[in-house]
Amino acid sequence: MKGSHYEIGLEVGKLLRKAGHTPPVLPPERMDLALECEKLVQKYTPSLWEELEGVVKGGKFEDTSLLQFELSLLPYPRPGCTIFAIAPEYTSSGKTLFARNYDWDVRFQQYLRFIKTFPNDALSSLSCTDLIVGRYGGINEAGLAIGLTAISGYPHDKPGVALHLATRWVLDNCSTTKEAVAFMKGIPHFRGNNYLIADKHGNIALVEGSPERVKVTPANNGLAFAANRFQSPEMLELEEEKWANQTTAQRQKIIKDWYYSREDGIDEIAAQELLSGLLSEGVGVCARSSVGAEVWGTIWSWTALLGGEIMNIADGLPSQNEFKSYSF
Repeated sequence: MKGSHYEIGLEVGKLLRKAGHTPPVLPPERMDLALECEKLVQKYTPSLWEELEGVVKGGKFEDTSLLQFELSLLPYPRPGCTIFAIAPEYTSSGKTLFARNYDWDVRFQQYLRFIKTFPNDALSSLSCTDLIVGRYGGINEAGLAIGLTAISGYPHDKPGVALHLATRWVLDNCSTTKEAVAFMKGIPHFRGNNYLIADKHGNIALVEGSPERVKVTPANNGLAFAANRFQSPEMLELEEEKWANQTTAQRQKIIKDWYYSREDGIDEIAAQELLSGLLSEGVGVCARSSVGAEVWGTIWSWTALLGGEIMNIADGLPSQNEFKSYSF
């Protein structure tokens, strides 16, 4: 996608209309929340508001709730996701390594898009998403990476900048972890989420965000990771235990054990093997499970060495699909 944010939105809207896209209907009880979010998105992420307006105009979606849905996503069902980052001094390449699994309802794999974004007035980026304007994570031309994970135990949404829009703004506008952290600390958060952020200089931070507070924690001995629970005590108290993800502790232990057991510098292949190893066998963080007729698990994965121009992506269960390279 190229051009101004509004022009990018127009093109996306036209593509959606041509493909016969029917925007999800926003439940009436969430409309007031969405309208409050409009004001905050206009204030804190104005270029993304312009892109959203372009989508609505280009796709002729004025009589739908496409805009409001993008601003106020529905509450989480059973989210997963695992992300980790490793500082340059601990990798074989001497570059920051970023790795991410995305776990969700497997039916959503068909909606995954890999997007190359070249805004006239912002940083270019490579990213993955099943949304329209927002992103779940990616890398940008400045060598910055970001990924988000859901906190299923966080009980409610409040007016703020939604998770996927905050991530997209960082990719568009931030060259360093310090800049991204400052943005995350300065916005009103819509929901409880983890954001793992790293740059090519080796600066890595876990941002635990919520409407109540934001906690920033640097990497420990070159490693930082995020799953589906908060890690710091002051953030954990915001979760409701009955809704909390029950595999987070297991995934974090697997990552730490893997990391501290390695004597040599870690390369991207090793990271991909960890993403592909089966959680059920305790050898990785790739998950697949069934709940009634629903199947949940890892539906795509990616890795990147920051400062380069390549994302390596496995489209589908990484234990069954190879990683392929995509570049700017």
